[in-house]
Amino acid sequence: MCPPLPPLSDMKYHIPLVRHELAAWIEGDSPVSVVASELALDVARKVAESGWRERARERRFDEPTDMAGSCKFVSLFVKSVFGGLIKGNYDHQYNVVRGSLVDLNQDASDVLNMKLAGYPVYWHDGDFFGSCEHLDSLLSCAPRSNKWAKTFMLVWNCSSSMEVADLLIDRFEYLERLRYLTSGWISSGSIAMGEVPSEASIELAKDMLSTIADSAESEKQWNLKRVILGPLISGGISLEATTSDNQFSVIINCANTGKVDFSFRDDEEWSEYEVSAEHASEHARTLLARPVSPRRAKRTI
Repeated sequence: MCPPLPPLSDMKYHIPLVRHELAAWIEGDSPVSVVASELALDVARKVAESGWRERARERRFDEPTDMAGSCKFVSLFVKSVFGGLIKGNYDHQYNVVRGSLVDLNQDASDVLNMKLAGYPVYWHDGDFFGSCEHLDSLLSCAPRSNKWAKTFMLVWNCSSSMEVADLLIDRFEYLERLRYLTSGWISSGSIAMGEVPSEASIELAKDMLSTIADSAESEKQWNLKRVILGPLISGGISLEATTSDNQFSVIINCANTGKVDFSFRDDEEWSEYEVSAEHASEHARTLLARPVSPRRAKRTI
């Protein structure tokens, strides 16, 4: 089962957010959190691409066609989850993991253009890397790279194939887009309704989705492709999952209020109960691990 992720500050892949700590972290050969296998690197690349599109949406830029301009974010992200070193110069930076060059941006247009023009790409300028200007630039990138690392771990811990990872990353990106809803996003006649999902409800929905994915992988009962996501009119996120035999369903409503409502169906019988957000992951794992008729109850924790 996917273990609940600790707060970001407790994660061993957390990127320091203070200049002198970041400088020491960059200069050191970080331990490996995840082995840089072909599958893990492919998942990391997909997470980075999704995160880069999210940055463009935040800044109201056109959607990027590749990862050009993202090497600072990507190299921080890669070091945080795969360990190793960050190397580079004014034009480009990359990673060296266990002695091997790793560059998730190798096919980006800016890197390809440098190669076509005959510019050296993979060389290290220690003076530039240690400059306050560069460190401050990396500090501005670190929070986003930390977010990518957290997303990667949510996906990686619950994925045994690229198909599952792709599906999770796609659903996570959909959840991120819900941040841009405006109040009154749905209307009935002349009446506008619909509260915007809170950041907490979106992050909790990601956790619930990764728990569903883990159950789909380990229990082989849930159909991950049939998971339905959407915003709640009252504010929050709703998820619905169904077993492959269609005998058991669960609806998880992550409300802006901090409460999580579980509704479950066994054959044609529905039951429900409510818990606080801090207990939601535990209840979701228990409910999804054994889809049998739970005792009809309504309780608040």
